[in-house]
Amino acid sequence: MTRTAPLTSASGPIGGRSSHRLGASSEGGDIDFALARRCRDGDCDALRLLAERHQQRVFGFLLRLLGSREDAEDAALEVFLRVWRQAGQFRGQASVSTWIYRIAANCAADILRRRAAKFTNLADYVDRM
Repeated sequence: MTRTAPLTSASGPIGGRSSHRLGASSEGGDIDFALARRCRDGDCDALRLLAERHQQRVFGFLLRLLGSREDAEDAALEVFLRVWRQAGQFRGQASVSTWIYRIAANCAADILRRRAAKFTNLADYVDRM
């Protein structure tokens, strides 16, 4: 029996350590492609499995880019929401992990742009005082 935690839990696998970890293998890409196809067809379990396979590395990647655990957790959730929403757009020209990392990089860029905009708005406000 496989035990899974919900993607929405900040203390669950998205932001924390998961005891369930699939090792990398030569078949990993085939499994990921099959899961991506199943996501495209609306299979929620496929998304859960894809998230389990990639969430720790995606979270670490986002944490390094964003420097904030809270922002990395939020971004990791957003990544897998976008994977679900955009599964129909995945063409298979790159590996699934490359596609997921591109989505993660875009999520991080969105957060960094919002941070910069807040800082700019605050600086403008202070300048007007």
